[in-house]
Amino acid sequence: MEKYHRRITEVLPSKQGLKLVKRGWKYLSSLTKQYVQFVLTLLIILSLALLWQLYALSSGYYQAKVEREYAAKRLAYWSDVIENYSNFTDAYFQAAVYSYALGDNKKAREFLDRALYLDPEFKDAMELRKKL
Repeated sequence: MEKYHRRITEVLPSKQGLKLVKRGWKYLSSLTKQYVQFVLTLLIILSLALLWQLYALSSGYYQAKVEREYAAKRLAYWSDVIENYSNFTDAYFQAAVYSYALGDNKKAREFLDRALYLDPEFKDAMELRKKL
């Protein structure tokens, strides 16, 4: 038991050594506080920037989703009009516009071909056909 007690007391610093450690720790702790404050401030700023980007992305996604749903509803409407009035040129053109908005270029070309078949001088249909 004596050897164990002796080993512990040999490892413990002296009173003078403790004073130096306290002075050094105060200096080190002030630098550490400044460093920690800087890092926390930087993390807060980066977090806010990330949140802003996420908000912008989510609002853009929501807007695109709403526009896509609107285009799908309008395409369904104009498809119904085409079923009832098969010679209505504007219905084919509108169906082509909404098909193009949904990314279905093949279907948009078919609608445009039919619109141009019914009215070969339909300028808006010709311009959209050039885009496709």
